Amino acid sequence: MITSRQVVKIINEELQKDLDDNSRAVLSRVKDKIEILEEIDYLGQYKQPVVDRSDAFKEAEKMFK
Repeated sequence: MITSRQVVKIINEELQKDLDDNSRAVLSRVKDKIEILEEIDYLGQYKQPVVDRSDAFKEAEKMFK
């Protein structure tokens, strides 16, 4: 299976070739979108939630009682 990093590497290699401006812009946008998706995936895997949902739910119950 090919990874997104490998796709970005291939796009970077293509960007170094002699391309017209439109093709270069399209490849650059695709690369940027892949990198954004990688970052979202990374943050989803490793970032801890700021507030524990169970604590937030308990606080909300106290407010509405």
